[in-house]
Amino acid sequence: LARDRAASGQPVHRDFSTLTLNVALSDADDFIGGGTRFEGPGDVTLTPVRAGDAVAHAGRTRHAGAATTEGERYVLVCFLASTAPDHARLS
Repeated sequence: LARDRAASGQPVHRDFSTLTLNVALSDADDFIGGGTRFEGPGDVTLTPVRAGDAVAHAGRTRHAGAATTEGERYVLVCFLASTAPDHARLS
């Protein structure tokens, strides 16, 4: 469970997971800013609108937590990993 307060965010990083799932626990009316910013050409920031909306991405994708500039934003972050990855399927 993550809580983002005004002026908080996360630097660009990669997760140590196969898949990361971010589930919004707050409605967009409760905060300004926030979201998951994906690094790359034409950076994209995804901000769920309603509690229950989710963003999923490959854990090794470089991303950051965009700063919440007002209010509080709650997010349930799930890290899914395989104990025996099938490398042939990943090629």
